[in-house]
Amino acid sequence: FLIASAGALVFNRSLGLVKTSGDLAKLALLSVVGTTAQSGGEADVNAQSAAVSELDATFTKTEDGMLQTTWTGPSSGITQPVFVTNHRTGQKEVVIQDTDNQLYLIGNDGKILWKKRLDAPIVGGIHQVDLFQNGFLQMAFNTASSFWILDRNGNVVAPFPISYKEKLLPLQVFDYERNREYRFVVCSEKTIRLIDKRGDIVKGFEKSQVPNGLAQTPQHFRIAGKDFIVFPEKNGTLSILHRNGTVRIPISQKFDFSDNPISTYKDFFCFTTKAGKLFFVDTNGGVRSESIGEGNFSFDCQRDIKVLLHNNILTINQTKVELPYADYSGAKLHWEGRNPVISVFDRENSRLYLLNTQGEIYSQFPVFSLSQADVTQDKGKLLLAFLKEKNVLCVSEQ
Repeated sequence: FLIASAGALVFNRSLGLVKTSGDLAKLALLSVVGTTAQSGGEADVNAQSAAVSELDATFTKTEDGMLQTTWTGPSSGITQPVFVTNHRTGQKEVVIQDTDNQLYLIGNDGKILWKKRLDAPIVGGIHQVDLFQNGFLQMAFNTASSFWILDRNGNVVAPFPISYKEKLLPLQVFDYERNREYRFVVCSEKTIRLIDKRGDIVKGFEKSQVPNGLAQTPQHFRIAGKDFIVFPEKNGTLSILHRNGTVRIPISQKFDFSDNPISTYKDFFCFTTKAGKLFFVDTNGGVRSESIGEGNFSFDCQRDIKVLLHNNILTINQTKVELPYADYSGAKLHWEGRNPVISVFDRENSRLYLLNTQGEIYSQFPVFSLSQADVTQDKGKLLLAFLKEKNVLCVSEQ
């Protein structure tokens, strides 16, 4: 295990990542200040060493043989971690944000590469994009009031961030032809904005206003070579549009959408309702449904795999797995490489499960966790990132 955080660091000594407290001091947190990348390259980091108090650390050995150090500092906790790719090495790194809205990038060796203060917590996910089509990756995301793009070194990419008066929904990124001509979908409750890499609004999108209100940010799907922009509205309308925002598939039926995101299963759009039904909509507008049943449930699907967690029964396609009775926050399907996996978080007992698509639980799981996991692949191995404590990040290799 490799564990690192804004509040604590835990490393497995056998990995040779951190050997002494002197090594930790050499990591000196970097603070990115007032630097902007504009030309498509990467601006140099204008770095400052962290204050001495932030590196006031003592080492202790945990029961499992790991070394742990806790910094003194303002952070009282961190958000769920997200994996990103280092475009220079191809290796995976981790992004976290603390409760003071500092964003951190942690290298695969456990070093904190930089930190940057944002205006608010990130809403939704972080999307990596190649904005200048040169192989350099940037991070795009929304906070509640701003749309941000940062480069590899934590510098803002001009003309971002762009601030808005309305509260923003999570960011989506459309790349219709996979040619990196991105459309950044920046939405408030009743407005859809498609923004290009220059920060300009793309003209010609007909559904820029949603008087009924958006229940979720629009998503782009491609089925049988055709593009569909899909989103639920708060009045129960399912909107399925062309690229230009005009109606592609009219759906007259109204739905009481759950919080599970709309996704695709094979050639169907699929979603769940609060009443416990799973709906499938085909590209001709045909609608069918299946009953999930009463109780708590979550749903996720990609390609030809669908995952349903109903109370304590996890169903992966036709395979059913009975988990211990508990309060689960949901099941998440991670499709990394050729081997998709499912993570399930038991928030009642602070346990994290990892299963393959045959319903088999990985050895050493469940493990103690305070969060759902992000999962990726690095050099053919699975990596998991989750919170071991409110200010301790754990990265596990499978």
